[in-house]
Amino acid sequence: MPLSTPTSVLAIHENLLQLLVGAQRLQGKTGRIAEEVAKLVRPHIEKEESLFLPLLGILPEAAEGKLSQATAKRAAKLYSKAKEEYKVMLLEHKELDKTLARLKRVADEEGHPTATKFADLLKEHSLGEDQMLYPAAILAGRIALQRAKST
Repeated sequence: MPLSTPTSVLAIHENLLQLLVGAQRLQGKTGRIAEEVAKLVRPHIEKEESLFLPLLGILPEAAEGKLSQATAKRAAKLYSKAKEEYKVMLLEHKELDKTLARLKRVADEEGHPTATKFADLLKEHSLGEDQMLYPAAILAGRIALQRAKST
């Protein structure tokens, strides 16, 4: 049985990707820079959704002291991969932030407020991931590893 992923974060990702598609359709430099953002953000989100979000899915069970051994073992395997990618994900956010700053500047110049809003929202979302989502996923993985090792 796969680990569950918090649907709230998936919904946020879906909304951000829909806004990105709209920005990609814009004329001028704004649309071209939005394409650059898409090339960075789509594989990044795929990694988040396959490595980090499933670890967050075990938090309710862990918080209630009901994390099963079987779930813990699956999560512990995922944790080892997420732990390896953690610093890479943070670096990808820094690269993405630079491109988002360009997008915002050009969108402002070209009069595309929806692209500006998208850039602000994605930057804010990335910061939340750096400050909360990734650390929480890593902690959840550590909890799973400890539980998997217990008898």
